[in-house]
Amino acid sequence: MELCVSVRRFMKQDIAGVLREQANLGNTLPCDTLSLQLWLPFLRESYRILGYRDVDPQHKIWSIYHCELVAKNVLNVINVINSHLNDLTLLP
Repeated sequence: MELCVSVRRFMKQDIAGVLREQANLGNTLPCDTLSLQLWLPFLRESYRILGYRDVDPQHKIWSIYHCELVAKNVLNVINVINSHLNDLTLLP
């Protein structure tokens, strides 16, 4: 569990760093700064863990729980995007 926390923290720092660099260059759109850019890699990695044979069952159970939490966040972000689809500058 402790390893997962540090991996998420480093992934978050990497994604935030890339977004910050691109924002300084003026290459970002309002939708680039959505948390969706952060949640999708987490969802993808948590989902992939389920297919590994060398991962013990406790980590797979945690991964299923994590997939559920992250999927809810992804759906919330998608709903926000859909509600502001006409003008993405209004995104929170």
